[in-house]
Amino acid sequence: MIPISLFHNLSYPRNAILVTSEDPGGRANAMAAAWHSPLSVRPPLYGVAISPKRATYEFIRRSGKFGINFLPFELVESLHTCGRISFREVGEEKLKRARLTPVRGEFGVYLIEEAYASFECYLVRVVEVGDHDWFVGEVKSVRGELRGNILDLGRVRPTLYMGEDHYITADPSSLRKGSIR
Repeated sequence: MIPISLFHNLSYPRNAILVTSEDPGGRANAMAAAWHSPLSVRPPLYGVAISPKRATYEFIRRSGKFGINFLPFELVESLHTCGRISFREVGEEKLKRARLTPVRGEFGVYLIEEAYASFECYLVRVVEVGDHDWFVGEVKSVRGELRGNILDLGRVRPTLYMGEDHYITADPSSLRKGSIR
């Protein structure tokens, strides 16, 4: 029997991302997250769960905007660094330690230059759901490339989080087309 406190571990692997934000002084910040999802196509909405303990939580509430950034597996250590170091402790040194480059997107949201895909989001609402709150953002711009209508796993190895600080990447040979019923 699995303890209820570990229920979420059965939902892994999940694509690990960096959520970018900025502090009131305009400095870039990034936080690792695995609990996120597209929510709607019309309007284009994306959601991410953030704990009120995180600096990112405060920064997004204040600025009303955030970025969603997908890093390739080759940068898993950079992603892990952003998940383990607090902006409150080191400030903008956090992204320098992670060896990542913050850049402003088309709508002024900080994004990560090294990401293979990024979204700029404007905060639409925050839904209180427990020990994390669900931040819903309207997607204002998208950076990245697709092959047809899907991510080209021959070119990009996404970073998948397995829980407990374990990461893997997808095997492109496992891609199968089919319908879900």
